[in-house]
Amino acid sequence: MRLGHGLLLVLVLVCGVSLWYGLRGDGSSAEGRPSVTAAAPLAAGSRETAEPSVLLAVLNGVGVSQLAGDVAMLVGRVGCMPGRIENAPHSGYRRSLLVNRRLDDDRARDLARSLGGVPVLREADPRAAEDAVLVLGLDYARICAALGMSEAADGSE
Repeated sequence: MRLGHGLLLVLVLVCGVSLWYGLRGDGSSAEGRPSVTAAAPLAAGSRETAEPSVLLAVLNGVGVSQLAGDVAMLVGRVGCMPGRIENAPHSGYRRSLLVNRRLDDDRARDLARSLGGVPVLREADPRAAEDAVLVLGLDYARICAALGMSEAADGSE
């Protein structure tokens, strides 16, 4: 019993010392360097802004294999971070569209313009996981062109 109590005491002491070092609050690591590094400044002419990224779900509304994934890899070029990537409820969308869930209207319009001028549908939902949803339709080539992507390969999903 005494051995178990002794080991427990050592474990509690190690945890306490570790916690104390972790919560020192002086912003330095054990080596004396800052624990958080500053971000590099944006390059001149960069399309990135100081605004937070838009969390964008990308849905494939056509039968083109891998289309949503390919587009999602490039949405960072227009200030977005890809969220969910999946197929839309059906694969017969004629036109692509941007569904605005939580963005202000001006920002949604700007995003739609940067995606090749897709129409915007406002479907506000403050509980949604994403800020907006991009549904890819048969006119997906203009979105690909706006993102600097060569035309996606045709194929069925």
